[in-house]
Amino acid sequence: FGFFMLGDDWNEELLDDFFAAADLDGSGGLSLQEFCDFCETSICDPGHGDLADLSFVRDMVKGFIAITKTRQDMTKAMWQSRALAVDRWCRFWVPTAALLTTLVIVIWLLIDIAVSRRG
Repeated sequence: FGFFMLGDDWNEELLDDFFAAADLDGSGGLSLQEFCDFCETSICDPGHGDLADLSFVRDMVKGFIAITKTRQDMTKAMWQSRALAVDRWCRFWVPTAALLTTLVIVIWLLIDIAVSRRG
C-alpha cells in the first residue's frame, strides 16, 4: 500500500512509522476500521480542515481494495492447492486401502473355511 502511494520513496522506516500510527491493535496488519481511521486523518488537511485532493483518496481506496482482493485471491489459491493435494492423495490411497482390506478379509475367510472343512 505504501509503495503504491509513495512509489520509490517508500522504505522500511516509513513502514514502521505508518504501522506505529495506523495499526492500533498491534496485529501487524490493518483492519477495515483502522484503514478507515487512517483515511479520515489523512484526507483532511490539518491546517485548513478542507478535503485534500480527492483523486488521491480515490487512488488510495482503489489501491487498498486491490491489495485486499489480491490477498484474498492468494489465500483462496493456497487452500485450493491444499484441497487438490488431499484429493490426489485420497484418490490413490482410499481405493488401494479398500482393495487391500477386502483381499485380507477374503483370504482370512477362505482360510477359515478350509480349516473348518479339515477339522
